[in-house]
Amino acid sequence: MHSKRYISLILYIISVTYGHSQNAYDLSINDSITEHNFVLSELHVYVDSTNQLKINDVLKDHSDDFNIYPEYIKNDYDINATYWVRLDILHNSNSKRIWLIEFFDQTIDSITIFKPGMHEAYLPVRMGDQMAFGERALKHKNFLFILDNSNDSISHYYFKINSANKADVRIVLRSLNQFVYYALNEYFIFGIFYGLIFIISVYNLLLFFAIRERKYIVYMFYLLSVGLYAMCTDGIAFQYLWPSHPVWNQFSSGFFIYLVVMCALIFTRLFLKTKERSPIFDKTIVAAMVIRSGILLYTIFFSSKLFDNRFIEIVPISIMLLASISVKWGGYKPARFIVLGYSLLMIGIVIKSLVYAGLIPFSIATNYSLRIGFILEMLFLTIALGERVKTLKQNRDKAMLETIKEHEVNVQLLDKVNAELEAKVMERTIELNRVSL
Repeated sequence: MHSKRYISLILYIISVTYGHSQNAYDLSINDSITEHNFVLSELHVYVDSTNQLKINDVLKDHSDDFNIYPEYIKNDYDINATYWVRLDILHNSNSKRIWLIEFFDQTIDSITIFKPGMHEAYLPVRMGDQMAFGERALKHKNFLFILDNSNDSISHYYFKINSANKADVRIVLRSLNQFVYYALNEYFIFGIFYGLIFIISVYNLLLFFAIRERKYIVYMFYLLSVGLYAMCTDGIAFQYLWPSHPVWNQFSSGFFIYLVVMCALIFTRLFLKTKERSPIFDKTIVAAMVIRSGILLYTIFFSSKLFDNRFIEIVPISIMLLASISVKWGGYKPARFIVLGYSLLMIGIVIKSLVYAGLIPFSIATNYSLRIGFILEMLFLTIALGERVKTLKQNRDKAMLETIKEHEVNVQLLDKVNAELEAKVMERTIELNRVSL
């Protein structure tokens, strides 16, 4: 038994060494490694500009046309072409783990995985966000495919990818145990994030009923829009809110980011009272609302590709930030928290936009930069609203103290008048008694 394992190990080492020297495969399955992340710049790719090729055409006429493009970034992705990606895996039947392939980008429209079958045939497995969520074999927000690791051969997997947006093609080979661990932690973090949004939304709703100021209800809608937008980009909304509506899912993130911007502009205008404190920026905010609404209508009717453009949102956020700075300089103290909140949100939007465009590298911090920006912004905006409540309470207490003092003065005056009146009545009574005598 031990000699068999020893021989298998020697053969495995020889095969790995020979395979790497000949570039026979991209990755060998090994239980000592629980995951490996491939980006498109590390994989063999063939770009089909005709969008007409089938798997047999690729195997027959273009098997030698697959190349690695180490300088490739996400911004280079051609939305008008079909990307054929090849991943060569050396299987290991001695592995005690279940292995799967995962795609991180939930916005890819269509992915067809061609896995090796019997007699050199390739079997298609289709996935993508154009399909209803219920059609997925594994019910998870990411696209997943379980590998058959029952042999020790090299398998060539082909991926046909089409996307109307610039796709972030990341293929992860991951053990099932590692996937479950990371997925549970990720959903736990999502729960904290969305729970925080819900709690602050309810808090502002209660403040609205207590104070009856519109800014609180607008801020509540802003928070809910942020939550829905984040759910769209995470793939959570498609999984739980509209799993049977893939067409709507194509446009939902663009629609909710519009609501985020519009609610933020209205909230800024109400909270800072720009109509009184900064008329120029008030007109600028109104103009931004009109223009952003026009862009939404143009996107819906003429160019749906603009739904994928996040750089547009930098302009209204910049206007809100500058308006906050202007009002802060004008002496309105609560505006300092708005300045801090919008500054942090701006940093998060810029980083996320650069990652989205492929101009800066992907990492956990950069990928979740926008959510971090939203959380910090929510914190400071909530503090600003709390300061507003504090100011109202102070003004109320001050007015109440003034009322009490005024009441005390009135009571003292009344007592004085009553005393003087009683004295006069007594004096008159004495005079009358004297006359009667």
